[in-house]
Amino acid sequence: MAYTYLKGINIGGWMNCFEDLTDDFAAHVRTFITESDIDRIASWGADHIRLPFQNDILNEDTYAMIERAIGWCNSRGLGVILDLHYLTGMTCNPLIRDNPLFLPENQELFVRVWQDVSHHMHHHDDGVRYELLNEVTDGIGYLWNMLYPKGVAAIRDLEKERKIYVGSNRMNEVACLVELRTQDDPNLIYNFHYYSPHAFTHQKARFDADMRAFNHAYDYPCFFGDELYAYVREHPDYVERCPGVLLTHNNRAGLEKDLRAASDFMHYTGKPLYCGEFGVIEMAEETSAVKWIQDMVEILRGKGIGYCYWCYKVRDFGIVDIHGNEVKPLLPGILFGGK
Repeated sequence: MAYTYLKGINIGGWMNCFEDLTDDFAAHVRTFITESDIDRIASWGADHIRLPFQNDILNEDTYAMIERAIGWCNSRGLGVILDLHYLTGMTCNPLIRDNPLFLPENQELFVRVWQDVSHHMHHHDDGVRYELLNEVTDGIGYLWNMLYPKGVAAIRDLEKERKIYVGSNRMNEVACLVELRTQDDPNLIYNFHYYSPHAFTHQKARFDADMRAFNHAYDYPCFFGDELYAYVREHPDYVERCPGVLLTHNNRAGLEKDLRAASDFMHYTGKPLYCGEFGVIEMAEETSAVKWIQDMVEILRGKGIGYCYWCYKVRDFGIVDIHGNEVKPLLPGILFGGK
């Protein structure tokens, strides 16, 4: 079967970031996502899922669950990207210069994890792909370019042609693609995430200290007023953490301007590119969220960039709630309908 990876959805909260959802992981992993969920995703017209996992949950039982999920997906024509979403010891804080991820023992752990995953998954065809590590922050700027090839090499021992996704620095920032050293490997695909403007896509986010403190709602399109700049003056770390926050307008022209960095990357490197996450938080007004997502989908499709929406279930951005009820009925048609 030929798999395409053009329009997908993240299954966040299942094998990553589940701590606030359950105190019984064994029960959670059996029930949070079931075959009926995969059936629904396929019926929407998606062609793949991105399955985030963290290394500390990997054991023979979870590998068996991952195998079962791959079977559900592949039998419906859906590909699966196995995304190492969190590695023990790493931080995603872009304000920290010396990320513990790059300590020798954590680099060794990174390599061992991919050796182990490859050992368990090498028998699959292109219905399975790998993503080396989610939203790396390298405050020095050289270390991720030195580390990621070690992960590629660990996989290549058994899998010479496995498709592997490599993200940019600063939490997969599109503007940081220019810093990413590419390799002469036709089976590497490069990856960015897009949640800009942060004050819109993450408005009132309870998990974000700045957005909790700012506590302001925005529509799309809109003009960012003095209230945002007053907050920035009082909280300069916010600009350092989210450099794109100093905007005047929140509109399609702004998206297109930012995403020129993606076009430039593909043009000047000749390498394929993928948008592994984008989305708008549930606190945003629905019509505005739908407009932003529709513009993003149109822009990405126009550039020939495959994408994966964040996310399917809960996690503040979900299309369905914790009980499996569809709470954003307009999104599947926008994300997965059409060409």
